[in-house]
Amino acid sequence: MNFADQELAAAWHKDIYAYWQALRGDRIMPSRKMFDPLQVPAALGKIMIIEVGEPPEKYKFRLIGTEITLLAGFDANGQRFMELPDIERVTHRFDWLLENKRPYYVHDIFFWSEEDRKEERFAYNSLVLPFSENNIDVNFIFNCLDIVKLPPVS
Repeated sequence: MNFADQELAAAWHKDIYAYWQALRGDRIMPSRKMFDPLQVPAALGKIMIIEVGEPPEKYKFRLIGTEITLLAGFDANGQRFMELPDIERVTHRFDWLLENKRPYYVHDIFFWSEEDRKEERFAYNSLVLPFSENNIDVNFIFNCLDIVKLPPVS
């Protein structure tokens, strides 16, 4: 899941990645406390912050940006991650992030439920950044989503 920053499609992805790298400095990954959202205003409504805990509730939404919430049609702030459909692909990637402790970038398609597979589909580019309070364990994941609603499949 390695990537070069030239692959980042959205300008705000490039900005937040450069900011993450600057915060990181000599650390493996920056602390969430170091992050000032006002430094990347274009990203504010497009970020999910996921708290990393212990299984079985390993991932929990801490914050979901307003643009994501509007597209989803519901607010999942505070909900458990595993309650979402088709989530295994994402949790597999998050598990990779916990093990490798470095960002990844992915392009994919998702939908909210099996019933919506043909109607409510979205394409997204996702820049996913690890944060650590102790510089060893990933405590927070910032999922920076650039989402586009796709037309229905006939």
